[in-house]
Amino acid sequence: MRRLAVALLGVVAVAGTQAHAGVVTFSPDASVFSIAPGAPNPVPDSLGISVKVDPNFTEFDSGDILIGSDTLPITAFEYDPAWASFATSVAPPTFGLGFYPYDVYLAGSRPTLLALSEVNLGVVTVDLRGLDEGTYAIGVSSDTDGGVTAIGRNGVPETLFGRATITIVPEPATLALLGVGALAAMWRRRRTA
Repeated sequence: MRRLAVALLGVVAVAGTQAHAGVVTFSPDASVFSIAPGAPNPVPDSLGISVKVDPNFTEFDSGDILIGSDTLPITAFEYDPAWASFATSVAPPTFGLGFYPYDVYLAGSRPTLLALSEVNLGVVTVDLRGLDEGTYAIGVSSDTDGGVTAIGRNGVPETLFGRATITIVPEPATLALLGVGALAAMWRRRRTA
C-alpha cells in the first residue's frame, strides 16, 4: 500500500510539471495566390510573415523557437524590437538545423521573469518562386522538432504550436479545363449507369 501511495505521488508530481501549450501565430495565417499571368493576386517572389508568441505563462524568461517548412524555403528572419527588448541575450537566427528541410532557429533569454501576455518575435521571409499549385505550410511544433521549441519559466518549458498556409491556385483556363473534365466524367458515369 505504501508503494502504491509513493507511486501515485510520483505520478501527480510528474503530471503537475507538464506544461500547457502556448500558441505561435502567423500573420497572414493563410494566403492565396494565383499563378495566372495578370491575375489580381499573383504569386510574389517572396512573402514576409509576422510571427507572434502567445505563451500560457503569465511570465517567462526564455524562448527557443524553431520555425520550419517541408516545402517553403526560408530565406531570412528579422527580429522584432519587442523580442529584443524582452530578451537581454538574443541569438542570431540560425538556418538549417535539419529538423525540417527548411528551418530557422531563434532564441532569447533574460535573467529574471517578465510578465508579457504576448510578444512579437519578428518576420520570417519565405521564397515563393517556382511553386506549383498546391498548399504549402510553415509553422512551429514542439512535437515535430523533439521539444526544441519552447517558452520557459524558471527552467520549466512550455510547448508551442502554430501554423500558416500558402495556397497557389491554377490560372483560370486550367481551372476551367479541370471543371470541364469533371463534368465530362460525371456525364460519362451517368450514361454508363
